[in-house]
Amino acid sequence: MAEKMEQQQPEKDNKPQSEISPIEQDIKESLKNFSGAEYEQIENRILELEKEWDIERSFGLNAAVLAITGTVLGITVDKKWFAVPIAVAAFMGQYAIQGWNPLFPLFRKFGFRTSREIDRERYALKALRGDFKRIGQSHNKAWKAVNS
Repeated sequence: MAEKMEQQQPEKDNKPQSEISPIEQDIKESLKNFSGAEYEQIENRILELEKEWDIERSFGLNAAVLAITGTVLGITVDKKWFAVPIAVAAFMGQYAIQGWNPLFPLFRKFGFRTSREIDRERYALKALRGDFKRIGQSHNKAWKAVNS
């Protein structure tokens, strides 16, 4: 699902600087900052990334909260509140079919990334840490490895 959303934004390392997304820039900057860092520093960042909520997970939780709230308010306050879980269901259906949701730009503004974007940074850091010996310690090689 997230793959469909990301297919609209090809991720090639040879893009002009003006075409690189802010999220890609942040990942590249993170890799530069951790290039040559101590093993424990890289390990701590990887652990942070493993705890980071991706956009899909946060959307799912927000949808559940809104659906429950709308249902409870529909039962206890006014039947008009039943429109909320109906709208949430429509958004979830659209997400299931298209892999995109009109609320995603809002979630992006709050800094949520896709699971793929989080994984790209995590695996590039693992490469810097030395998990993949043949790549070496270059942040450019690590970046290319996750974009191949």
